[in-house]
Amino acid sequence: MSKPTVIRTARQLAEHALAEAAARAGMSPERMRELLTAPRKPGRPPKAPDERRGCEIRAQATAAEVAAAKARAAEAGMVYADFVRGSVLGTLPGSTSSDPGQTRAAK
Repeated sequence: MSKPTVIRTARQLAEHALAEAAARAGMSPERMRELLTAPRKPGRPPKAPDERRGCEIRAQATAAEVAAAKARAAEAGMVYADFVRGSVLGTLPGSTSSDPGQTRAAK
């Protein structure tokens, strides 16, 4: 049976824990350290400037109108923001507009 290790500092504790974890994983402590300290891959790449949705259209509505719009979005199986955007731009699924910028009032 091996002799118990006496740990005196936090660094020794970290090194000991790293060595034990590496042994359980069947790799060297150096390889375990490399895996734990490797730079992580960033999130998704940024969208092109013309694809970013940074502009806002503000409109006022009553609580009943918002509730009705949310209910219609749920019926259509859409997220509320996508439903409102599609309603404003005339690009909802099933929309007969050939020009996405054409509004329902202009038809």
